[in-house]
Amino acid sequence: MDSFKSFDIPALIALIFCSSASALWGNVLMWQKKSAFASSLSHIVFLGTVSAYILTSSTNDIILAIGAIASALMAALLIHILNVKLKLEINASIGFVFSLMLAIAVILLDITGNINSAITPHNIIFGNIENIIWNDRFPPEVWFIIIISLLSFIVFASLKKEIISISFDDAFAHSSGIKVNLLRNIITFFICLVAVSAFKIMGAIVIVSLLSAPAAISCFISNNIRQQLHLSILVAVVCSVVGYIISSPLSIIYNYPSINSGGAIASLLFFVLLTTIAIKTVLENKRKI
Repeated sequence: MDSFKSFDIPALIALIFCSSASALWGNVLMWQKKSAFASSLSHIVFLGTVSAYILTSSTNDIILAIGAIASALMAALLIHILNVKLKLEINASIGFVFSLMLAIAVILLDITGNINSAITPHNIIFGNIENIIWNDRFPPEVWFIIIISLLSFIVFASLKKEIISISFDDAFAHSSGIKVNLLRNIITFFICLVAVSAFKIMGAIVIVSLLSAPAAISCFISNNIRQQLHLSILVAVVCSVVGYIISSPLSIIYNYPSINSGGAIASLLFFVLLTTIAIKTVLENKRKI
């Protein structure tokens, strides 16, 4: 029971809040046809996190968040320069900038030797959720995830109509008096915040999966926006919790010291997505017959 309280409860709480907030903003990315931004985000946050740690020698979540946001602003500026000023095609500009940022982050980790156990390529990619421990006080990194997730839901609920409007009809939103650019920046800011809040303990694979897979699954099942939101959050939470729970039995079955929970969660989300696509394809073929 003590081990469940110390290890499992904080991990499950972090997963529930992070997965629900990620699925929420993942729907917005899906509506705007920007789901590729989820994978690109890992490159941005990686460099920002590493740079912030090297400059401050601190793993404080707020400092790492500031570094990641600064990295996102730098990426946006570089893409704008390459695309608008130097006339490089937008996809080529994005690919170049994100690949460059990932390469710089890896080089910085290699040459500084200033590596903390929480800021390593392995933990950045696969996460470190199994090592969240609740001893005398509740883990501060989990508090950070809870606060950012709650803020995300409050902001989304407050701006729901405007967010949906700019996601589906940019021109109409602009003519309606909505400050489109400001709202886009707010959306990007909160997506980055959610990613940063969970990046250190959950890793890039889980964050990218949670931002893309639940929204895709809900889109295959329903065309109703409210249903998509509710269903994607449900899928994200269930897959995260189940993936975390089954990672331990899987390590026993395959006689392996430990199977990373992040990998199990991402694999389960991918399996559910493939199953959903397969079922929908079969049902559509039956209707045609």
